[in-house]
Amino acid sequence: STYGNRRMSGARGWDAAPPDHFHHQPDDELHGLCGVGAPSYLCGSPITTDCSCCKCDLYGMPDWNTDQQEVLDIHYRHL
Repeated sequence: STYGNRRMSGARGWDAAPPDHFHHQPDDELHGLCGVGAPSYLCGSPITTDCSCCKCDLYGMPDWNTDQQEVLDIHYRHL
């Protein structure tokens, strides 16, 4: 499937994802909460076990909002 602008078209239809399926800024669905990547892989906290980076985009890839049942359904169906 194709991905861009925090949207995924989905290869099968049921796996399509709009921006609200990913973690994002409260007032802007097109920007992530934070970013994680080289060289430090930290997102502001030096503690790696506190989950402060859990909702961050990794290398620009948005993080799925698994608090939403619809997102969980997509993942379960995929597996």
